Amino acid sequence: MRYLLNFLILLSFSANAQFIEVSFPAPSENISGLAFAGHVWALDSLDCVIYGVNGWTGELFETVILPPLPNPPVGLGMVPSTACDTFWLAESGTAIVHSIDSDGNLLGTWDFSDSGIQCISGLEIGPALSFGYLMILDSSDRSIYTVKRPFGSEPVEYQFTISDDIEVHGIGWDEEKIPVACNDEVSPVHFYYDATSYESLGDGDYASAVGVASVDCSRIYFSDPDMGMIHRYCVNMGGVEEESYGISNPVGFGVYPNPVRAGADAYLSLHLASEGCIAVQLYDVRGRIITGITTDLLIGGFNEILLGSFSPGIYFCSFTSGDFSATQRFVVVE
Repeated sequence: MRYLLNFLILLSFSANAQFIEVSFPAPSENISGLAFAGHVWALDSLDCVIYGVNGWTGELFETVILPPLPNPPVGLGMVPSTACDTFWLAESGTAIVHSIDSDGNLLGTWDFSDSGIQCISGLEIGPALSFGYLMILDSSDRSIYTVKRPFGSEPVEYQFTISDDIEVHGIGWDEEKIPVACNDEVSPVHFYYDATSYESLGDGDYASAVGVASVDCSRIYFSDPDMGMIHRYCVNMGGVEEESYGISNPVGFGVYPNPVRAGADAYLSLHLASEGCIAVQLYDVRGRIITGITTDLLIGGFNEILLGSFSPGIYFCSFTSGDFSATQRFVVVE
């Protein structure tokens, strides 16, 4: 079960594409952690609040005031549920983790210092079927751990120690590689496969990173304190050569959130090199067509299409643009 990175995601593209899809001002200058669960949640370590913001516009829609803590909060993970939203955060300079509900009430506290963890700077909840796991980044020696919830049911599992001598600040969770926010100005987020192997961000307008949050296997958010911005970054959406498929050439696409909660809306976000129309079909795991959508003329650049809400299960979103077609798997959870 090492790294817990064994799930298959279906992305049928002929080449990779990386780009910033959208950027918006951070809700404060003191962001020390990000989480994603349908929206972006940003932890303010100075004012001890969690901001809920729209992941495309940056519009603030909720503020969660944290209970008093002995040390400033850092890192942020989130578990969406039907009853309430549960946040996980750490105390800076310690191995202490707290669980907080959406009303700011303290649900539990755990000290992981007996496991060798010294200074937590990043937390992330595993996606999809890995919701039962918490990933921990120890900034004291750049080590990464996973622990199964409820805590104590299994021992803390050491994953690896990043060999690069860099400062590390935040962590996400990808099914194949682990995004880590660090102090590398060339690539402020590294995507680690193991202690020594990583990929860098592609070209983009950014300066640094503190918090990082996984959307799915193809997207992350990261906070840029130097610019005072939060960026939504396409990690590996795939792409095609612009001249290959005419005006409706797709550069990248993906379903979000993925996983999505039952009853909540799922969206197809699509980045086109030029304007055009697309056809979308949704299938269940048995291959039955759930619905079909044919769009009006879409603009070149970012587009967002409402797919609707679904019952729990596994689904596939397929779209066609000219001679090009691609499919992505997404999961609906309780």
